[in-house]
Amino acid sequence: MFKKKFFAKALAFAMVMGSVGIHGVAVAPVGIVKAADEPIITFDPVTYEATIEVAASVKSGYVCLKVLKEDKLDAKVVSESWYPVKTVNSKNVAIVDLSFLKAAKPSYIMAVDMLGNKSASVTTIAAQTKTAIKYDAKTQSFVDKSKAPIADADLAGYEYKTLYGSNWGTIAASGNTFTPSTLATFKTDKLENAVVAGTTLVVRKAASKTAGSEAPAGTEVKVKISAVAKAPKVKVDYVKGVISLPKGVEVCIVDTATGKLKQGGSPAADLWGSTTGKLTQEQILTALQVAEADTTKTQAMGYTFAIRTAEIKDKKAASKIDFIKINPAPIISADTTAKKVQVLKATDGTTKEDVFAYTFEADGLKVTPGTTSTVNCAYSLDGRKWVPITGGVTIKVEDKAKVQFYVPAEKGSDTKAASFASNIVEITYAKPASTTN
Repeated sequence: MFKKKFFAKALAFAMVMGSVGIHGVAVAPVGIVKAADEPIITFDPVTYEATIEVAASVKSGYVCLKVLKEDKLDAKVVSESWYPVKTVNSKNVAIVDLSFLKAAKPSYIMAVDMLGNKSASVTTIAAQTKTAIKYDAKTQSFVDKSKAPIADADLAGYEYKTLYGSNWGTIAASGNTFTPSTLATFKTDKLENAVVAGTTLVVRKAASKTAGSEAPAGTEVKVKISAVAKAPKVKVDYVKGVISLPKGVEVCIVDTATGKLKQGGSPAADLWGSTTGKLTQEQILTALQVAEADTTKTQAMGYTFAIRTAEIKDKKAASKIDFIKINPAPIISADTTAKKVQVLKATDGTTKEDVFAYTFEADGLKVTPGTTSTVNCAYSLDGRKWVPITGGVTIKVEDKAKVQFYVPAEKGSDTKAASFASNIVEITYAKPASTTN
């Protein structure tokens, strides 16, 4: 009994003094280990790797990484593994992937070289945080598990990649540099496009490299961003002269100078206007906030407007947008001095070209279509029955009779674009005085 106790004490003393090796390798006595000889562990939360640097003065071809049960150098060892030491950037290091650790809870590691030099302290690997985030289509915001919107400043702490993407970042257009992709930048730059068809992001809390609070990236979660509703249907009836819009929509004209939605106000914003029902051109242009002085030119040149179902705040996001092209409409006027009817050119909405000339003859109002005009007019004596003008014609009327002219609507065909009917112009016939020899 005495011999056993003596042997146990002797063995313990020998291990402390370093006369017994680690796994058969001789070690130096702890009492003469210098601080400069201690292996140093650096943890990179982004790569989730530990770099163990062995002192240059220590001849150690391998280094041991120990996983401890708690944050104490003398804590129980859960596992230990030896790794080869290599020279990287003039330093003797072993780089260890720590993915074998249970990231859901904190881990504690230390290092020992072949001479028994130990880390000065335990390196704590923080637990991976659980990522709890969703996208709320009603408010168009990212929310936490309590459905409270996450502030933009906090969204900068989340990183994402597309469902089939491979990088937690993006290549910046300027300089081809790689930059992190955060939900803050996604919301600002990409959300508007993402909601058109919908998408799914892989999101996690970004790793922290802040000294003293290093932490790995959070758990990955899939965040579904639903597509917004389809654009509303619009019916344009050129023959009846109406544009039919469903309820709850808003419209915005496209600025021909920029090709973008027309803007106004300060700060500048798209000029959306609410309207509904069966509208004439004048009514739709009012809803599109086109200045009254510009309505004639706009109709003559044609225009395009965007339409969408309006947002209902905190309940429903605005729908997708669609673009409705309205073809140029003939705008005619009578030049009573030159005795001709003219139409505005669709190319600029201001230049006029002749449709037909007219003269007052003894037997009526004579109409002579222009030789180059492609505009087909019709006339009426009562505003109800319209007669197409297919060539030169004398309209039999009494003195001071009023004759109305307009360009009928075009339904549209493979060879001719649809168009609304023109405005009506009225010419009062003045019978010329009779002449005798």
